[in-house]
Amino acid sequence: MKTASVRRFCDDVVVIWLFFLLITLPVAEIALLIAIGRQIGLAATVGLLLLTGLLGAFLARRQGLAVVRKVQSEMAAGRAPAGQLVDGALILLAGVLLIIPGVLTDALGFFCLLPAGRTLIKAWVRRRFEAGLRSGRIAVSVNNVNMKNVNMKNVTPRQQSSETKALGSGDEP
Repeated sequence: MKTASVRRFCDDVVVIWLFFLLITLPVAEIALLIAIGRQIGLAATVGLLLLTGLLGAFLARRQGLAVVRKVQSEMAAGRAPAGQLVDGALILLAGVLLIIPGVLTDALGFFCLLPAGRTLIKAWVRRRFEAGLRSGRIAVSVNNVNMKNVNMKNVTPRQQSSETKALGSGDEP
């Protein structure tokens, strides 16, 4: 029974998010664009939308290429580029948000482009993920082995052994 109630809750959350994304957000964007258009004029509002779209595309491309280089260097050093992959996903999201016409989506898109903004988003996502693991809402399977009963309280990155340090793992100055 617990699984059915959890599934029902998840379905409700998805419906709420879809309603927000498909109805509430566009209505708010249109209202905000009308208000801005009344203040600065139609031509300036359209120009602002075009400028943010072009600037966002330029910045997303530039930062995306920088992340690709970081991923390549991490992989060449034998390290998992997890943080850089999340940065890449957030930069991709920023690019999509900046292409969509609107002030709210542009603000969120530029926030995702800022390194400090990405750091805040990654910390928030990590806290939510860890809380989901602890509560049992999120289960992890590795090679078809359910990790639900593993104590996730003290999960920390693996300490390097002297062998990996001797192989030149990249931690040396």
